[in-house]
Amino acid sequence: MGKVGSSTIYKTLKKELPFSKVFHVHFLSDYWLKEKLPKTNHTLNIDHGNRIRKYLSENSDKKVYLISMIREPGYFGEADPPDSELKLVVCSYQLG
Repeated sequence: MGKVGSSTIYKTLKKELPFSKVFHVHFLSDYWLKEKLPKTNHTLNIDHGNRIRKYLSENSDKKVYLISMIREPGYFGEADPPDSELKLVVCSYQLG
C-alpha cells in the first residue's frame, strides 16, 4: 500500500520542536474509536486516540495544529507521483 510519509514528518517535528507536544495518531473521531476499531484487533490505536483526545480536552486553552496527510487513492508508490499526490493540510484544531 502507498504511504504518505506520516512517520517521517512526525520524527522531523519531534526533532525540530523538542519542547513541543507532538503526537502521531491515525484515529481521533468517535466513529473510529467507538464504532469501527473495537470490532478489530487495533486496541493500541484506540488507546492512543483516546489518550490524545483526553490531552486535547484537558488542554483546550492551548493552540493546537493538526496536520492531516492524504494519499491520492490511485497512487501506490510509482516513481513519479502526480503533483496533487500529497496534500498537507495544517489548520488550528479545537476539540469540540
